[in-house]
Amino acid sequence: GALCDTPAYLAAAYARSGKPAAARRHVQEFIRLNCERMGGDPETDVPSYVDAVLIRSNPYLKAEDAEHFLEGVRLAGLPVAEATVDGDEVA
Repeated sequence: GALCDTPAYLAAAYARSGKPAAARRHVQEFIRLNCERMGGDPETDVPSYVDAVLIRSNPYLKAEDAEHFLEGVRLAGLPVAEATVDGDEVA
């Protein structure tokens, strides 16, 4: 839900705005919330959180919109697995 994905959106926005310290704080919050919610290891499971929480539960209609967001997430320091792109929809 929104509580678990909001920090990633904020991290991406701060990273794209040239505010890496703020982006890192939100990255850590995203990792903490999702480790609590889904369990797992923050060192190895973060890419699956990004895929499950940010992409699959919040699908984008256009692949380029998902890539724009994922680039911000990468800039913020979240490791991102390759997103699944199916036509113009990101699943």
